[in-house]
Amino acid sequence: MLIVPTLWHDPLTDQGLTQAFEELSVDEIVVKPVIGANADDAFRLVRAMSPEARGQVLSKFRSRMALVQPFLQSVVETGEYSLFYFGGQYSHAVVKTPAEGDFECKRNMVE
Repeated sequence: MLIVPTLWHDPLTDQGLTQAFEELSVDEIVVKPVIGANADDAFRLVRAMSPEARGQVLSKFRSRMALVQPFLQSVVETGEYSLFYFGGQYSHAVVKTPAEGDFECKRNMVE
């Protein structure tokens, strides 16, 4: 099982977004809320995004915690595991597989 490097930001700032690309050594990242569902407010971002796109993402995380991870093509191709813990105790896991084109439709690739 692959453990995905994760950066935590509370709140996400312009400097934090820039540093995430550097720290993770990637050109694409995923920014999403710590608590969320259905890929709501989850963004697939490229390093060279426009200032308008950057502002849109930052406004979503002005008052809530975000997690930042490198974008993994395998999530689109084969899915990802979600592990569920309740009261600190492992309960179960599921494999989430996106529908055709789902990642690009529900999450926003901001360029």
